[in-house]
Amino acid sequence: MPRSGFARPRTWVLLAAGLILIPSWILIRGALQITSKQFAAQPTTAPEFDRDALIEKLGSILRIESVASADQADRTAGRKQIGEYLLLKFPLLHSQLVRREIGTHGLLFTWAGRDEQAPGVILAAHFDVVPAGDVHTWTHPPFAGSVADGFLWGRGTLDDKSSAIAILTAVEHLLSQDFVPPVPVYLAFGFDEELGGQNGAKAIAEYMRGAGIAAQFALDEGGILAQGIIAGLEAPVALIGIDEKRSLMVELKVGGQGGHASLSGGETAIGVLSRALVRIASNPFDSRLSESTRRMLETCAAEMTFVKRLILGNLNIFEALVTHQLASDSSTASSVRTTAAITMVSGGTAPNALPSEARASIDLRLLPDSIAEDVIESLLRTIDDPRVQLIAGDLSPPGPTASIESDAYKTIATTIRAVFPEAIVSPYMTPGATDSRHYAGVAKDLYRFLPIPMKAEDLSRLHGVDERIALTDLTSMVHFYAQLIQQLDALDRNE
Repeated sequence: MPRSGFARPRTWVLLAAGLILIPSWILIRGALQITSKQFAAQPTTAPEFDRDALIEKLGSILRIESVASADQADRTAGRKQIGEYLLLKFPLLHSQLVRREIGTHGLLFTWAGRDEQAPGVILAAHFDVVPAGDVHTWTHPPFAGSVADGFLWGRGTLDDKSSAIAILTAVEHLLSQDFVPPVPVYLAFGFDEELGGQNGAKAIAEYMRGAGIAAQFALDEGGILAQGIIAGLEAPVALIGIDEKRSLMVELKVGGQGGHASLSGGETAIGVLSRALVRIASNPFDSRLSESTRRMLETCAAEMTFVKRLILGNLNIFEALVTHQLASDSSTASSVRTTAAITMVSGGTAPNALPSEARASIDLRLLPDSIAEDVIESLLRTIDDPRVQLIAGDLSPPGPTASIESDAYKTIATTIRAVFPEAIVSPYMTPGATDSRHYAGVAKDLYRFLPIPMKAEDLSRLHGVDERIALTDLTSMVHFYAQLIQQLDALDRNE
């Protein structure tokens, strides 16, 4: 006769086993469902071209101080020099492609393909650079184009003159081989990307729309070939940006009672502003996974150990843990949250005078699906001081998320694998705004990838001190763009 109120011992064992095995099976199945998304590609050899001439060309362009400036006169001299130099150094390109000067300084080259009616491809870059800061902190002068220790040094070697020269060199080489692309290829070079691209890429895109030009995809700077940056992967990871954060500049302004410093009776405008800035820096925005970051994690997980696949293959269970881990690391925090960088502060006119006003500029980078009004409201709640006035600038336009199922993505991915055989290719959210967003409506898909290997320590060189590129990496860039153009036959011309 069974004991009342108690299950048989065997039943308890079965229940315990079920409680352990069923969740375990769910987790394991999630891990097994993540399969490799890498495309097979046959490694190729770099084309034969004059590498010394390539180094000399980029070095010469680096010596032209085309620093982004709101002053139109400042941009004119450097941009004119660049245009004249390109005319001199790329004769085949200028004789066989149609060159248009768009707006003030934008350049658009049109390379007619065998099928001139098919949607083409846009290869974009920009010739403007950010200021170099204190030149005395550089190992080599930022505008000297110095070659030393296997590197070419200078502002623009990574962002983004190298890409422009590599594209032009690849096209010049292919022209010397009598190559004709299967579809039209458009080379689009802006001159004010660092200021938002309003007069450069935007004007080029408006011309293309007006001329009825369509493209299957545009490829601009953005993602990199990350080496040792993605935790859990030793192989380099080629990050193809399929969307990007939106940029919103805001200014904080605090008024104050001026006068002699000896008569100060309380807080100054600088003090009030400083407290607001401390609150902003100490209270980051909430973290969460965007769709593109989720896709990146799932793609990379397939190449990781089983334990990491177990976690990343079950993001519905471990999302909070993964998000917290990414947010806790300074190198990945920007991938899971809107960021607020305090970039400029000003106030006061003399050491013994009370400031009548203090200002600060904040560079906000919004996750792709964020709402600007909500971000501003959150910032004001964090500041929590009516004395601080917030003035919002223009929000960069949204760009659609590019497909990772298209022929275009596959073509870019297989090209990467052909040039960098060890690389793992993954979609990615680009943290910074690029010129690519202006080509929405012209190109069906917008991708962002700069074929340059970078380690964690190289990231600080972007907009920082000692920007440089390895000479071998510069050669690989030309290889990549030449290979990509030669692979355009893989595109579906009916798209």
